[in-house]
Amino acid sequence: MSLITLVLLVAAALAVALGAAALHTVRALRRQLTDLHAELVAARTDTATAAAGAAIPAARATPVAETPLADIRAAVADALAEERERELAEARAFWAAQEARDAADAPSLLGGLIGIGEEGPLDARADGRELSERLDLDRLDGQPFLPRQADLAGLEPLLGPDALEPMGALESVEALEALDGPEFGPVEEA
Repeated sequence: MSLITLVLLVAAALAVALGAAALHTVRALRRQLTDLHAELVAARTDTATAAAGAAIPAARATPVAETPLADIRAAVADALAEERERELAEARAFWAAQEARDAADAPSLLGGLIGIGEEGPLDARADGRELSERLDLDRLDGQPFLPRQADLAGLEPLLGPDALEPMGALESVEALEALDGPEFGPVEEA
């Protein structure tokens, strides 16, 4: 026997011994897992049995006939109606406060109307000053506000030369007439 054959034989024997040891260890672990599984199943069934007994509610002290469903529904409807009325009152108060705030912040549309007992800038019974002295020009503009359409003059450089196409870029009527097709031909009357 050569040395290589002897080394291979020892290596094979070592592999068989290690395989047998691993197999023995796996079998022992398998037995332990089976025992543990059996214990867990037994504990789970005991817990489920105890929980099932505790999960069933006790019988009611008062029979259902003593508290009719109509009384419960009426009480719920009353509570909902009261809640709705309360919310509507809150909403009305909020809207009134909002309108008062908007009215106080908004300028008059009629150009500075005055309240009762106040003198306006155009009042003839003023203290004898001239009209130009009485007018507060910052507060009162003599002309009504007229909104104007937006003017795009001066924006051409921002838009670029191709933004606004000239009318020459459109197809001409002659180009449309030059098309040959049955839908563009003259209509023949029979």
